[in-house]
Amino acid sequence: MIRLLIAVLLVVYGGTPFTVQAQTQDCPDTSPSEEKLTRIRNAGRWLALYEIVCDRADEALIEQGHSVEGSPCLARKTSKGWSVAYGNWSGDRFEQRAEAQLNDAREVTDVEVEDSTVNQGWIYRFGRAASASEREAGDELSAVMEKYEYGVIVADYPWDDSVLTTYIFPDPENEILLGGDLRVKIDASTGSILQSERLHNEVIPMGRFPRNAKASVSTAVRTCLPTETDVFMVLRRDSSLPHTIVAEEWIYGIEPNGEVKTLRRREK
Repeated sequence: MIRLLIAVLLVVYGGTPFTVQAQTQDCPDTSPSEEKLTRIRNAGRWLALYEIVCDRADEALIEQGHSVEGSPCLARKTSKGWSVAYGNWSGDRFEQRAEAQLNDAREVTDVEVEDSTVNQGWIYRFGRAASASEREAGDELSAVMEKYEYGVIVADYPWDDSVLTTYIFPDPENEILLGGDLRVKIDASTGSILQSERLHNEVIPMGRFPRNAKASVSTAVRTCLPTETDVFMVLRRDSSLPHTIVAEEWIYGIEPNGEVKTLRRREK
């Protein structure tokens, strides 16, 4: 049974608690396997890597006097490095505005700026996934999207090439936030929505901590596991603080490098 869950986010120096809501299923009594925690870590690292690639492509375009503001950044790992495309979904096609190539060191090697219509290939599929997920977010996140600019990541995870996992999340320019995010799984072949899940409701600033802070902590009521967006949030921060998540049955730690560990069973 899906329940509406409530979590309280606070900083370990005695800061004011905040309310965070999420949705999840009933939790098993046994601790999660290392394989499951590794999958969460890997997914969070991929999200952080997508953001780095997009940021570097953005910088290269700006240096050449071009702007792709308002266009989703679509990034795909290739045999030579990364391919990054920008544009907007229009009807049944993707109107491409720019494309950048990066090597394995994530250095921009080429930039092409030319409007074109894309109706096949990876850019088409990714653009369709981003468009479907943005429409879904408009229904699920309307209240918080009125307050924040939102970013889109289309994740082509190497362990599931039949699904494009898309994330819609608050993306302010000078702040790291947790919450207000949506995960949408898209069939890579048909573009149909397979699953839509709101990960957190409330939006909490997570970027600044006092010098004596030892960790950031979220206490989650009836939440089974950390999410990949929790890992993503930790990796985005400048701080080297670890993050602790007190879940329904277990307490988890996320290291500054994204590693997820089961720390101990939660006391009832």
